[in-house]
Amino acid sequence: MEIKEHLALIRRRLWILVLVPLLAGGATAGLVMHQAVTYHATATVAVPGVVGGLDGQFAGSTGNKAFTGNFTAVVTSRAITNAVGAELKIPSDTILAGTTTAAIGTSSIVTVTYQTVRKADAERVVTALATKSLSFMFDPRQTIAAAAKAQQTVDQANQAVGAAQAAIDAFVAETKLADPTQDYQVKAQQISALEQQAVEAGARGETDAATRIGAAAVAMKPQLITLGGQVARYNGLVETKTRALSALDDARRIQADKLATPATVDPATAVSVSAATPSSQLQGVVQKGGAAFVAALFLVLLAIFTLEAVFRQTETVEAIDLEERANGLVKIPATTRS
Repeated sequence: MEIKEHLALIRRRLWILVLVPLLAGGATAGLVMHQAVTYHATATVAVPGVVGGLDGQFAGSTGNKAFTGNFTAVVTSRAITNAVGAELKIPSDTILAGTTTAAIGTSSIVTVTYQTVRKADAERVVTALATKSLSFMFDPRQTIAAAAKAQQTVDQANQAVGAAQAAIDAFVAETKLADPTQDYQVKAQQISALEQQAVEAGARGETDAATRIGAAAVAMKPQLITLGGQVARYNGLVETKTRALSALDDARRIQADKLATPATVDPATAVSVSAATPSSQLQGVVQKGGAAFVAALFLVLLAIFTLEAVFRQTETVEAIDLEERANGLVKIPATTRS
């Protein structure tokens, strides 16, 4: 079919294209309008005094993002929703389904919104969610536990440093070498000097002296090989101690962060809650009714074009069959005489 034929078909079936989508959209809008009225309340959480800065739990340029991310995760966690549900006698699944959180721009301000058909629950739920989440995040007991864990890490790092130093001391006692690298270099220089002397003696024609000096140099090479193995062993022990000292520095830095004075937040001043208001049904009517209208329009168009294509194909087949019969291309079998 050409575009002109498509347009003609749409004009012939225009009443169907208009009526069916309107009925679908109107029915959907009616269902939405007859649903129970829902109410929502919003809690705004603002703690700028404890976010950002040079130190603290949410310090640095990423403090805002860290706080909003952590707060959102805490609000929607099972621990918080279960606690709020138990306190307000509301199922935690209902609380999770009706709760949404959002950060305001790139700031540290977060909003918590709860939507429900029970107006009295809206304010109570968002207040409890925001309050309990802040109390959980800034609980001094968590700071104490974190400090204790950091101290344990420092103790383990100190033990690792002590063990590494003990291994070095044992090596020195065993080999009598306080600095095997220096001893290796000295021994290598001695052998090189003897070999040079042997070459010079040979050049002067002092064959016996050259032989004796060369033999002395050869006799010292096993000692150099032994020192090489001891140097490798010693360097490994030193590297182990270096890694242990680095881990100790990291542990002490983390410990210093954990021992910093924990921030205190008063939920009464950090949380402001708006009054519960009925949610607008207009947006739901427009969204769902519009979606139903568009879907019905698409299905009607698809049905019209599909049926038109089937009818056209059927008419074409019948026309070809009649033409073939008329031209005698199809032989009609004669009836059998009795």
